Amino acid sequence: MLLQKNLLGKGVNILDTFLNKTPNNENNEILGSVVVQIGIIDTLQLLEIKPRDSLGYSFGVLVAAYYNGHITLEETINCAFVINKFLNDVNKLCNTKKQNIIQVRCAN
Repeated sequence: MLLQKNLLGKGVNILDTFLNKTPNNENNEILGSVVVQIGIIDTLQLLEIKPRDSLGYSFGVLVAAYYNGHITLEETINCAFVINKFLNDVNKLCNTKKQNIIQVRCAN
């Protein structure tokens, strides 16, 4: 699996991201979301289902660019990894102020 091989080179096991029930010091939610969307795209392509249009919002723009052939699988994963790492680094800085930009909690 090219996807897992690429991520293992960066020290990320995507299965651990999905199956880990105990929180660790890194949030891989964005990376995990992009990987799931790539899986859906690859499945659609395998089934030869070709939507007329595609678009993405936020991190979905990466996946839309991958789907349309503007960037490769490796480039998509690298971009998602860098964005995810950046947000984790920012969250580490914000944790001293009890803030987290990835997880937004609403008061009841």
